Amino acid sequence: KFRSEREERFCDLQMQVSGCHSLLDAFGEFVREEPLEGANAYNTRDATLGKQPARRGAAFAALPPVLQLQLKRFEYDPHTGSMRKLQQAFSFPTTLRLRKFMARGAHGPPPVYRLHAVISHAGNSRSGHYVAYVRARNSNRWFKFDDERVTEVPESAAVAEQFGGEHGR
Repeated sequence: KFRSEREERFCDLQMQVSGCHSLLDAFGEFVREEPLEGANAYNTRDATLGKQPARRGAAFAALPPVLQLQLKRFEYDPHTGSMRKLQQAFSFPTTLRLRKFMARGAHGPPPVYRLHAVISHAGNSRSGHYVAYVRARNSNRWFKFDDERVTEVPESAAVAEQFGGEHGR
């Protein structure tokens, strides 16, 4: 039986928003196995084996001490031929535990991540403005960085109000 694996180091991940309601849903999509069959079978690049039915997926053997996540809020719309911004609600926790997404035999216990910053885009796919929300080190105080203006904000403004959908209103 043919098997192919590779290990990759990373410190950031792009997370699917379309079809997901939360960051945990997006991690589920990230690691979900998909069958490769028929015309889409895996090409082993070995003349004796040829194309083989297979499963493709991901699992985390190890996680970095600091993890940066980018939510894929923009996608190409083939009907209009342009980019569009995904506005649906997408929640994310302030504490992230990823044990259930780890590979069997993973290297050590997974880290527990604490949310330190959120970058948010106000606008559409053609124009807009970015602001950053940052938690002060060793504190629960959040600050909004909007160009040259820095103001302290409640955690809800930095987190829940950035979920999109009805949460952001």
